[in-house]
Amino acid sequence: DSVLVYALGGVGVATGDFVGDDTVGLYQLGGGVEVAVTDAISVRGELVGIGTFDDGGDFFDAGKATVGVFYHF
Repeated sequence: DSVLVYALGGVGVATGDFVGDDTVGLYQLGGGVEVAVTDAISVRGELVGIGTFDDGGDFFDAGKATVGVFYHF
């Protein structure tokens, strides 16, 4: 009752100076867990991997890890 486990995913497109003159398809996959410490405070950790559809190399080109403390009103 005090633990939330979740997954996330998404797709997008990057254009402009970020990728040169090309348009690149992107995807994002990850997940996390949030634990209630009290009725008003929770702690969350999340891992997300980011990749491109036109890449023949690694599955993820970049990754992001976040940790946060939240106060619920």
